[in-house]
Amino acid sequence: MIGTQTGQIIHYAVRSKDCRVCSSAASRNEPPKPHDCYQNWKGSAKAMKADMVTQMVKDVGEKGFTVDAVVGKENPSQISSDLDALSKHPFGDHHCCSSRWCRFIKSVTQIANTNRSLIENPLSTKNLQSYLEKVFTAYAGHSNKLSSLGITQGNESFNHMVAAKAPNNVHFSSSGNLSYKVAACVAQKNNGHKYLVSVNRSLGLSSGFFTERLALEIPSV
Repeated sequence: MIGTQTGQIIHYAVRSKDCRVCSSAASRNEPPKPHDCYQNWKGSAKAMKADMVTQMVKDVGEKGFTVDAVVGKENPSQISSDLDALSKHPFGDHHCCSSRWCRFIKSVTQIANTNRSLIENPLSTKNLQSYLEKVFTAYAGHSNKLSSLGITQGNESFNHMVAAKAPNNVHFSSSGNLSYKVAACVAQKNNGHKYLVSVNRSLGLSSGFFTERLALEIPSV
């Protein structure tokens, strides 16, 4: 999760479906020995992102901060369906509408009491509806592009860092390696390569002359 004001990572989460120690014990039909288990997910891989976003928003809220909006890639088919509904909704046709935004579907009685004209007098100009259908159909044809209009360059940059430190062709998620590598990427994103110097100093170690010099020379992303 990247803040809009600072451009820095304010929270992150990691999900892993496997644990090397647990898998090894299961293959021998033995209980696993006491260990730090990094398996924290049993659902589908597709649902991981939604669960991590939910966790991060909840954690940030518990610290007293409010998340106004979450920018991410939307579902192209959902966008296409909503655009199709927009050409029908003002004309009293709600069979394509979604309960996410159409108050008519949420509560017909409530709308009738607050603004009866929306139900009794919907738009009826056929030429206007035909024109709107053409406009929204054209936009619906570009739903894939519209689904990623949010400013996600920071996320893409971070994903590139993670891919460099933990490439997909190497299995790191069954141990603590993945969590450490993601944490290193967060530090690099927020503080630049000089995080290497800070980590070594906090451990009472020397990072070396050349490491320190390069860390200061390489610009932050």
